[in-house]
Amino acid sequence: MDKWLSNIESDTRDEPLARKVIDDKPTGATDECFIGAALTETTDAATCASTFPHYGDARLAAGEPLVDNAMQCRLEKLKPEDYAVTFTADQWARLQQAFPDGVCDWSKPPVGFRHSKPWLTFAGGPGGRPLGHVPESHPGSPKH
Repeated sequence: MDKWLSNIESDTRDEPLARKVIDDKPTGATDECFIGAALTETTDAATCASTFPHYGDARLAAGEPLVDNAMQCRLEKLKPEDYAVTFTADQWARLQQAFPDGVCDWSKPPVGFRHSKPWLTFAGGPGGRPLGHVPESHPGSPKH
C-alpha cells in the first residue's frame, strides 16, 4: 500500500486522481478475499467474485455515483442525444410517458445536498459546534 500511495504522490502527470490510482498500482499488488470458517485467503479474482457476488441496482445502472448519497436526484428532461441507441417514435413516446418529469441528472448534487461539517462536537447538544482546526500529525516528534 505504501508503494502504491508513493507512486501516486510522485506522479506529476496532468491526469485525474482516479486515473493515477489505476495506473500507479504496483505490479505485485492484488485483491484478496477470505473464504469459509477457516478464512482461507485467495487472490483469485474469479473465486472472490463468485463467493461474494456484487449486485447493483437500478440507480447505479442509471449512472448514480457509488457514494449513494441521494435521497432525491435532480431531474433533467429526456433528450434523445443522451442515449447511445436510436429510438423509434413509439419507443420515445413510451419513454416520455414512463418519465414525464425527466430522469436523474447524476452530474448534479442531489436535492437538499449539504457537505458534511467535519470536526464537530455534539457534547453541548444537537447542531454541534466546531472543534477548531483539523489536527496535524507529526511523526517522530517528541511526546508532550
